[in-house]
Amino acid sequence: MAKTPSFLLVVRLKLRPGTSETFKKRWTALARHCEEHEPSTWAYELATLRGDEDTILIYERYRAEEDLGQVSQAFDECVPL
Repeated sequence: MAKTPSFLLVVRLKLRPGTSETFKKRWTALARHCEEHEPSTWAYELATLRGDEDTILIYERYRAEEDLGQVSQAFDECVPL
């Protein structure tokens, strides 16, 4: 199997209690935006911890580290939670 170099980032967020469903809805829109407009974003996935809906893990994979700097307005709108 050929290995393609990439940059991986795993983010752990602790949300305010009771905001996880709103965050997930906003994040879904953000992930769709990334898929449609950021070709160097190869993966953008969300996971929650079993038994702790307020802790969110986001797995991001980019073509290269410098592509991480492409923070969009959609992200800014999602993060305030």
